[in-house]
This record gives sequence, C-alpha cells and structure tokens, in this order.
Amino acid sequence: MFGRHISLRQRHANLDAEVSQETARPATNSLRLNQLKKAKLSIKGELARDKLSRQLRRRRRNSAKLYPLHGM
Repeated sequence: MFGRHISLRQRHANLDAEVSQETARPATNSLRLNQLKKAKLSIKGELARDKLSRQLRRRRRNSAKLYPLHGM
C-alpha cells in the first residue's frame, strides 16, 4: 500500500512538471494542458482517498487494542 502511495506521488510530481513545461511553451496546447490537469486532479483524489483509508484502518486497529471484546 505504501508503494502505491509513493508511485502516485511520483506520477503527480511528473504531471506537475509537464503542466509547467506546457504552460511555458509559446503556443500552449490548451487541450493537452487540460488533460494533464485533469489527470493530476484525479491522482490528487486517489491520494486523498488512500490517506483517509489509512486513517480509518489505524483507528480500527487502535480501537481493537483498546476494546478487545468489542464487537463480539
């Protein structure tokens, strides 16, 4: 799971660099720029969902340690 997070962060950084390169061009391709931004936003959403999922798992794990008979 952590490897996936690192991979997503790297892809996000690569897309950020591509967006910067595209905007620096004299004749910016607006279609390409919109595609890059959409992909970047999608990855940002995946990162947020992964973070939330990790937090929920951590809470459940901590809850199980505090209340071992809870739910039986």
